[in-house]
Amino acid sequence: MNNNKHFIALSIGPIHETLRQAKRCRELWVASYMFSWFIKYLYLKVEADSQFNLWFPYIKEETLTDPAFKNGAGRFADHMLIEIHFVDNADNAYNTFLNLIKETIAHLANETSVPEDDLRSYFIVYTMLLTIDQNELTNQGISIVQHINQLLDQAECARLPRNYNRIQCKQNIFDKANNGFFAQDGIPDTDWEFVSGVKKSARFLSIPEIACSDLITKDSDKFYNAVGKLIRSRNSQQADQSEGISDDDDLYETLKTEGIQFSQHHKYYALVHCDGDNMGSVLGRIGNDRNIVREFSNLMMDFGTESAKLLNAYGAKAIFLGGDDLLFLAPILSEKQGIIGICDDIEKKWKEMFSAFCQTHQLSSDIQINLSWGISISYYKSPLKESYMASYDILFEQIKKKTAKNRIGIVFKKHSGQTMQAIIPKDGNTYDTILNKFLNAEQQRSEISNGMIYKIASFDKLFRSIANTSTFKNIQLERWSNFFNNSFDNNDHSTSSVVRTTEWKDNIRDLCKHSYMENKETFKVVDDASSPYNYNAFQIVYTVLRLSQFVMSETYE
Repeated sequence: MNNNKHFIALSIGPIHETLRQAKRCRELWVASYMFSWFIKYLYLKVEADSQFNLWFPYIKEETLTDPAFKNGAGRFADHMLIEIHFVDNADNAYNTFLNLIKETIAHLANETSVPEDDLRSYFIVYTMLLTIDQNELTNQGISIVQHINQLLDQAECARLPRNYNRIQCKQNIFDKANNGFFAQDGIPDTDWEFVSGVKKSARFLSIPEIACSDLITKDSDKFYNAVGKLIRSRNSQQADQSEGISDDDDLYETLKTEGIQFSQHHKYYALVHCDGDNMGSVLGRIGNDRNIVREFSNLMMDFGTESAKLLNAYGAKAIFLGGDDLLFLAPILSEKQGIIGICDDIEKKWKEMFSAFCQTHQLSSDIQINLSWGISISYYKSPLKESYMASYDILFEQIKKKTAKNRIGIVFKKHSGQTMQAIIPKDGNTYDTILNKFLNAEQQRSEISNGMIYKIASFDKLFRSIANTSTFKNIQLERWSNFFNNSFDNNDHSTSSVVRTTEWKDNIRDLCKHSYMENKETFKVVDDASSPYNYNAFQIVYTVLRLSQFVMSETYE
């Protein structure tokens, strides 16, 4: 029996090459949104054609028309899989699909005023017409979706490198950030700005505004009066006021003038990448059943919508929400939680939704998709490209390639140039300690001094020795307690300024104890192989204490 099926597969780029050229928040947004819009437009055309049976992306009509779906972020990922309905008509169907791609580019050119030939040469669109023998794949233990995704990945890896410079990106994409077409299509009506004295228009938030979002919740009128004052001053000679303030405008001086108090951490922001782990294992289980694949695709869309709600409440700006693939800009601290807290809330929502999906489709409970994260924390005037690449590299080049995944990576670069990083496993006590006792809005004002951090750093070899000692666990834990009680005595005047409270001493002890006992990897950041800065346990303790000290400082400006 002939069990062949005919498929069309598509992948579009160059997404990463484009995003890393962005210098401003609005450029990052429009670059991501343009690729998402391309897939969305093509999806709607394909879904309406009886020749095609879409596998993914797929989105239910009620999901697509839900006002919450339009939340200002790109929602459609860069892959597409289509089964050809009429087997004997595969070549004609493929030609129809190629014509739909041409129509998509032509429509985009018309709406953006970018020459069509320029767009054709800029976009990299991979398409494949495939004949799949499902029985053969089954014998190999691989599903249809897994197999086709592997072919697309191979095609992307095999392509000759093309250097996309800033000028190309600017002409083809970035200059369209304020184009009304994208604003109308992607930005919800509730986000059309109306600051005092500025005409109502779609306005892209700047990095300083995102970093200061908790100040908006405290007194929105006062904050937006300051923003409006800056916009009016900046745009007094310009007809178009939709651009708002730029990422390097000195909003902070205006806030001072208006009497709005802010902390040093308000001048820093987080750029966050997120990606699902072990997606292939799920696609291996469901990847031969079109209906379940479509349900899974719709689940990813629903998760993006739920993520947007959490991010908006936190004060973040979503750039892309493509299921397990997220990109957003956020403050490092809000009124209720810190940056790790919002990532944890998003992951809890994902696990809740994915668990319900598995129960509905009677999938084994051992299937899990964890989320791994890359967080770059930078000064607001730091080049956006550097922040983007730091977040991308710690997630995709370190966590994804060098660890067992299910981790959260943090790169913290101070205005002085000092940089530190930590890769934290999320399945142990280290993560729980950091989430619950450090880097959150409930944390007390900083009890962490420079002296304490230097003293902790000097004990690195000793901590590693204690952690590696083969002994009973209760004896090992007792050693940690005894060491901290003796080394950080609150009655000792020489150390009383180092750790002021017993609670903080216990928190720091737990951080050191769990970090050194659970994390034995090395991640090279300096050339000296023996340096403690190359040991992950040291990196975690040092980065968390430095960042916690910084975030919770009582220094106001």
